[in-house]
Amino acid sequence: MTTLQSIDAYWRAANYLSVGQIYLLDNPLLTEPLRPEHIKPRLLGHWGTTPGLNFCFAHLNRIIAERDQEMIYIAGPGHGGPAAVAHAWLEGSYSETYPEVSQDAAGMRTLFRQFSFPGGIPSHVAPETPGSIHEGGELGYSLAHAFGAAFDNPRLVVACVVGDGEAETGPLAASWHSNKLLDPDRDGVVLPILHLNGYKIANPTVLARIPESELLDLMEGYGYRPHIVGPSHEEMARTLDEVFDQIAAYKDGRAARLPMIILRTPKGWTGPREVDGLPVEGTWRAHQVPLSGVRDNPGHLAMLEEWMQGFAQLGMLALAIGITMIAGEFDLSVAGTYALGSMLAVHTGQTSPVMGVLAAVAAGAGVGAMQGGLIARLRIPSMPVTLATYIALLGLTYAMSGGLSKTYANGDVTLWVDQTIAGVFSPRSLLTLVAFLIAAIVLGFTKLGRELRAIGGDRRASRVAGVGVDRRIVEIFTMSGTLAALGGALLGYSYASANPDPGLQPLILSVVAALLGGVSLAGGRGGPLGLLAGTLSVALIAQLVAVTALPDFTTQLLYAVLLATIVAIESPGLHQTMERLRTRRTRATRHLPGEPR
Repeated sequence: MTTLQSIDAYWRAANYLSVGQIYLLDNPLLTEPLRPEHIKPRLLGHWGTTPGLNFCFAHLNRIIAERDQEMIYIAGPGHGGPAAVAHAWLEGSYSETYPEVSQDAAGMRTLFRQFSFPGGIPSHVAPETPGSIHEGGELGYSLAHAFGAAFDNPRLVVACVVGDGEAETGPLAASWHSNKLLDPDRDGVVLPILHLNGYKIANPTVLARIPESELLDLMEGYGYRPHIVGPSHEEMARTLDEVFDQIAAYKDGRAARLPMIILRTPKGWTGPREVDGLPVEGTWRAHQVPLSGVRDNPGHLAMLEEWMQGFAQLGMLALAIGITMIAGEFDLSVAGTYALGSMLAVHTGQTSPVMGVLAAVAAGAGVGAMQGGLIARLRIPSMPVTLATYIALLGLTYAMSGGLSKTYANGDVTLWVDQTIAGVFSPRSLLTLVAFLIAAIVLGFTKLGRELRAIGGDRRASRVAGVGVDRRIVEIFTMSGTLAALGGALLGYSYASANPDPGLQPLILSVVAALLGGVSLAGGRGGPLGLLAGTLSVALIAQLVAVTALPDFTTQLLYAVLLATIVAIESPGLHQTMERLRTRRTRATRHLPGEPR
């Protein structure tokens, strides 16, 4: 996974933990369908500010790691207690302080049950939270505490999030001027992050409503260099790099002003957009508990489960093509192998579904081994070989079926493949998850995985190092063919029919999933868990597209644009261009009054 993908995954995990603290008594990992008894009888917590706090936590962690920066974090919107607790549990300090709240399913259950519950912990950032120096229940003192921590602590940076409701209090309004008391040599630095989500409890806020130019003038008048950031990982990461470069310049005496950040995100970001016909995300209704009638309202319970699950299944096709991409190859034949596996399973598995699956898997492995042998032994590029194989396999499936769909008459197998397990899974989806898990173990903890990444990174160097490159290429294409055929077989049983031509859409979605999952077009980077995350994301996009009932040509255009965008983002040329533009922008940044040129 890329750095930004890791940040996003951390942020989503923290959001999940935050929601769980507000709502759940039991079933912390949603291993079974949510039932009313899993929900706390009295819901108390503040969701509205929490996603923004988690967003800041996640991005500041990168700065700490990359720059070896001494930093503390003060959450001014202190009623966002779920965020501070989630972060402390994720990075381990909570379990160190409270061993009974361990970093496993049992510990997560305890973490959720104790939040805002009799005998547990408060709903805000309280002294019980490891590392807390700021009581969140009283708004207005965050900046004062931040500057107090920075005085006489020259290496420290205090990142202080100021809520837009808190910003309207008298103590906070006066605290902006504390920057005039800092000494670059003797003291540390305070980085204010003004978090504007538009509302204080149920009323609009002043700083979120005034014109942006007026807000910038206000912050410049306080003596800061303001930076505006929207709800974007890329924008936040880029801005933080600029901000900490400016902090370094201030500490070195090359700048007279310290930076600050104005972060705009929707209130209740990522939560339910609408409940009972009323907008929630981005409104005052998201301030505390966006879904209030969860125990008594089955619709609200279903919405909560859908929100927290966020999972879907695309199939084994993405895993099949992704593992070849990690090795620096590209298997275009997976769509054809997928169709062949489906056709063989349906054709030979009428009475014995196991035999149908075995026939499909054997054929897929054979196709993959044949391709891998040609590519490895004859040094032929993989794209023309696999494209030719794809065309040949489509011809074969047409010959087997006469150009028509082949029906599978074993209704018991069809019902079994898609039967619900624990209200969420099916045998088909569980087999897919098992395949990802096995691939993660093989590629992450075995010699095969290390050598495949080495081959994808530098094939010539791998040969010099004694890696059996040709053998590994054959093995990876054999695995790819096996997975694609198995996925096709399960799909044929699920649909009770086999289509001789699945079209290019499964192939396109698989490539998009692989790239979203952190697999590099150049090879040498990526892994099954990232592939799984990319697959789930693409499956969700596909479901949303299906719900909107877009015309076929619009759908195809949408997927093409998505693929082209991801490929463009991956290209080294774009990265170089963006770096040049960033350098020019930095040079052209206007100098504020009182700052040396």
